[in-house]
Amino acid sequence: MKDNYQYHLLFCNRADCFSQPGGDTVQMLKTKEYLETSYPVKIDIVTDPEQVLVSKATILHIFNIRTVDQTLEFVSNAKKTGKKIILSPIFWDLSDALFIIHMSKLKIYQFNRFYGLYKLIHHSLAKTIALFFGKPYSFSKIYKNKILNILINTDLILPNSAEELKQLEHYSGLKLSSSKIIFNAIDTSLFKLLTFTPPKNTEKVIVCAARIEPIKNQLSLVRALSKNNDIHIILVGKIGSDKEYANLVKKEGEARGNFTLIADHIPQHELINIMKKAHVHALPSFSETTGLSSIEALCCGLRIVVSEEQFCPVQTYFGEKIGRDVFVCNPYEHESIKNAVLSSINLQTAMKKCDEKFSWENTAHHTFQAYQDFEQ
Repeated sequence: MKDNYQYHLLFCNRADCFSQPGGDTVQMLKTKEYLETSYPVKIDIVTDPEQVLVSKATILHIFNIRTVDQTLEFVSNAKKTGKKIILSPIFWDLSDALFIIHMSKLKIYQFNRFYGLYKLIHHSLAKTIALFFGKPYSFSKIYKNKILNILINTDLILPNSAEELKQLEHYSGLKLSSSKIIFNAIDTSLFKLLTFTPPKNTEKVIVCAARIEPIKNQLSLVRALSKNNDIHIILVGKIGSDKEYANLVKKEGEARGNFTLIADHIPQHELINIMKKAHVHALPSFSETTGLSSIEALCCGLRIVVSEEQFCPVQTYFGEKIGRDVFVCNPYEHESIKNAVLSSINLQTAMKKCDEKFSWENTAHHTFQAYQDFEQ
């Protein structure tokens, strides 16, 4: 524990952030680790808003706006005790994700050219139901008002991307001028910032590292490449809650052939060894606030396929590499996914070295800089 520190902060997160860890947990813990290693800060982690009332910390840094009820309690208690509030929102428009979740409950996993109309009907219906019954909660006025209350009372917002900030402003109708973009990051001691070294094997290999579930869209990846079975597809990830979806992915993948499913969470060094044998990482997801597995793959020297800006922050993280090392697809359209994969896997030009902005050292540096600017 440091005796001499410039800032005493509370890092605040949802009550189950350790029992049900997610991207917000990783971002919080890694930011804390790298800040404490290199900067004069003292950081306590709290998951109970009542702890805010007794803490001597002067600044709250809250991770994850989506858990609105608990986040609002953190904000309220910070106001009662005169503490400043910083927010890493980890926010994304969930309308596509909810559409996919609701369709998957009906066992609908494929969409024709009218998917836009289906989405519009779904969105309108969800808003109408939420107006009368309060569910889906994220479509309700109560939920939106709580988001607005959090944003209005926050002193500084640290989104992970320009796209995330844009979505927050669009959703809230607020101009969030007190904000600074802080990149999400990966462990660059494991996922080295490498230049591209083509795999020694002549077989074309693509990998997708993500939980096996409808939002991650592995079934569309398999179906998009159903006639391109010269390409070996490797899926790595734990099975999500929709077991029927996972079984369908496995069934169609095995029927296609040249397919491997590793249905488990594997150590990162094993994932890196798999990536070294591949040419491309493809994640045609319906919702990614960052898409860390895509960044990890890029830094391992793979070209990547990601979804369009509507679904993930491609410009912030990959903008200068799009069309060269990064290829973008519409996750609803098999032809778009196939074209992106084929464009990336057939390229023989050298890749540029991965950008060091993806390191936790960089994230900690800019976070501390934000604290300094904030206090001036």
